[in-house]
Amino acid sequence: MICTMVLALLVGLAVTSETLYAAVVAQSKEFAVLEALGIPRNHVIKLVLAQSFWLGLGGVFMALPCTVVLSRAALSMRTRVVLSVPILSLTFALTLGMAILAGLSSLRPLRGIEPAKLLR
Repeated sequence: MICTMVLALLVGLAVTSETLYAAVVAQSKEFAVLEALGIPRNHVIKLVLAQSFWLGLGGVFMALPCTVVLSRAALSMRTRVVLSVPILSLTFALTLGMAILAGLSSLRPLRGIEPAKLLR
């Protein structure tokens, strides 16, 4: 069970990281404009991390009803799935942590952003 959980977290981290990486690359011109306007790079980094946080939070709240429905479906097949508050809290924390880690790993394209590239 632990191997399944670790594998699911790694796959989720890879998919979320690549999605956020693509979003950062797609917004590179906008980030260059912000830098040209004098917005510090750490504000842009905070923006990307906020996007990753909201992505993780949205994923948790979209998955919660699905989890409850699947738990009830398992109960109809005489299989009890325990959805206690500590288990759901740990899952919530792991998912948000994975989303923030994915956001940190998607910051690589911000190093190459130069306002001078907008003039080309």
